[in-house]
Amino acid sequence: MWVTLLAFFLALTPLRAVAQAQNTGTIAGNIADAQGNAVANAEVSLTSETQAKTLTIKSNAKGEYLFTDVAVGTYTLRVTAPSFQAYTVNSVAVDADQNIRLDARLSIGAVSDSVTVEAAGNTIDTRSATIGMMIDNKLVENLPIDGQNVVALSALLPGVTNVNAPTTFTSDTGGPTFNVSGSRNNQNLFLLDGSLWNNAFYNTGLNYPPPHSLQEVSVLLNNYKAQYGRNAGSVFNGLTRSGTNQIHGTLWEYIQNSALNASDYISQENPHLVQNQFGATVGGPIVRGKAFFFLTYQDLRSAGQVIAQAQTPTLAQRGLSAPGVGAPCVSAAFAGMTCANLLADFPAGTSANAAVQNPLYSSTYGATAMSQLNSTYQQQGGVGTSPCVTLLAN
Repeated sequence: MWVTLLAFFLALTPLRAVAQAQNTGTIAGNIADAQGNAVANAEVSLTSETQAKTLTIKSNAKGEYLFTDVAVGTYTLRVTAPSFQAYTVNSVAVDADQNIRLDARLSIGAVSDSVTVEAAGNTIDTRSATIGMMIDNKLVENLPIDGQNVVALSALLPGVTNVNAPTTFTSDTGGPTFNVSGSRNNQNLFLLDGSLWNNAFYNTGLNYPPPHSLQEVSVLLNNYKAQYGRNAGSVFNGLTRSGTNQIHGTLWEYIQNSALNASDYISQENPHLVQNQFGATVGGPIVRGKAFFFLTYQDLRSAGQVIAQAQTPTLAQRGLSAPGVGAPCVSAAFAGMTCANLLADFPAGTSANAAVQNPLYSSTYGATAMSQLNSTYQQQGGVGTSPCVTLLAN
């Protein structure tokens, strides 16, 4: 069982930790009039559609503007300037490590008039050479994930193989791993909200909070920035969700039970299994438009049976004639004693590759063993065949 307190999210961008800078994106562009001339000192505002907080900047003399360290989320961009109609773009989605370009063409008119773009088109990122993929909130929440480990979603990405995403972190070598473009499975950098999420000993990953507590997963595959220079493989960054001005929550339970399973094909057994993985999230405002909270709880309860097949020694091989009854020795030299009968257990023709062999009949070692037994016996003053060889033959 583990409990995750994902923390309180402060609304003001300047208060974000320096270590979490990679959890943000940028929005930049040029502002011009209908003839393509730059519009200086235009006011550009960026408003979060879920938290209602607003950032405002001015365009420079070339009509350029830039929002840095924009938190992941959906925004409305609005541009205003004297003698021009307002220009608004709705539903601007900002993902981690994404550079968005939004240019604005202003038309002559009153500021009270407005030109509205309901959805921004996809643009090519000309500010970064990073090759990466974004697994957004809908995919994180809705795709089936066995064991609720979001690392399993890396299998959707190009160049990713050998994905291991265990339900629980059981040992230093048992954390989530995968191979990217030929790199080793312990050469990936795992981050949670920009903080190191690797097992420091083996450099495998740690298990992430449940999918319902994550906003998105950013995976950088190649040419990422120097700030990620710890490992040669990919950068897997899970971003936790933040509260909004509305109180929202989620309840879930995932059940695995032997009553729903078929028998194993090889063993023809349906081993006992009762596993319940359940949890909840809740998020909302502390101070509307300023500070927010988001909490997550998850528990895993599992009781299962492991079926294995093994070959055990027979009663005779264990020196027993019946359960708990020792088998009498065949040779008169050990009369009254109990022991396993090697002659019966390993008869003539036994393979030389057997784990235990009667050296008298071993095609590989038999002659050598008998020669050494006889030689030792004769060196000690004996004549002829060693009694040991005689006993083995009886």
